[in-house]
Amino acid sequence: MEMARMNIAVLKFGGTSISTPEGRRWAFKHIREHLANNLDVVVVASAMGRTGDPYSTDTLLSLLETVKVPSRDVDLLMSCGEIISTVVLSSYLTANGVTAFPMTGSQAGILTSDNHGKGSIVNLDGRRIVEVLSEGKTPVVAGFQGRAITGEVTTLGRGGSDITAIALAAALGAKRVEIFKDVPGVMTGDPKVDPDARLLDRMSAGKLLLMAQTGARVIHHKAVSLAMENRVTFHVRSNFTNEPGTIVYPAEEKFVSPS
Repeated sequence: MEMARMNIAVLKFGGTSISTPEGRRWAFKHIREHLANNLDVVVVASAMGRTGDPYSTDTLLSLLETVKVPSRDVDLLMSCGEIISTVVLSSYLTANGVTAFPMTGSQAGILTSDNHGKGSIVNLDGRRIVEVLSEGKTPVVAGFQGRAITGEVTTLGRGGSDITAIALAAALGAKRVEIFKDVPGVMTGDPKVDPDARLLDRMSAGKLLLMAQTGARVIHHKAVSLAMENRVTFHVRSNFTNEPGTIVYPAEEKFVSPS
């Protein structure tokens, strides 16, 4: 099946979105709804949970000795969290009727620079993902990671699963991109600090980039830059509701609501 004939949707799930049975039920619901709308779904998964949870990135790092550990070895360890997520989520999807296919970043065709801990994507070959889709399966890709030209496992920096999702969307010509979080979308401020903070229904990527560069943690600033460069429109929304969240579009003056 040619990529041009596919209606691809990239759905990225944050670690707290899929770390519990309830979160995985919601993720399954979103994936199933997109499939029912005749979309070819590609899933991107983050490592499950936060510090203290068994398979979170910080918990994995805490297993290391205090002596200096080579950055190559650290990347190899950190990549495990996302791989665990892909297999766990794939198992849940398949058990509930959506045949899934877990993939590492390398298996998904993500080639990076050799800067361990802060690699940049230099090429993305989507042919294997397209093959999996053409077999009637749903690829579940480990975010945050890839393979360097040296063959070594690399990671993209904290929050790098957002980068994975936008890069896949750009390479695959995705019709729809959903970034599922444990927040309702992009707010005008931190609701924990500003009681008057409100949810934005849409905004330009430029404005979101400024927010990300000044400390807002809704989405990785490199992911926003990548979306702007490739003119990718995406949604930031909660995994735990059906609300649409915030639409982020690449150019202020040319907003077009995605179908």
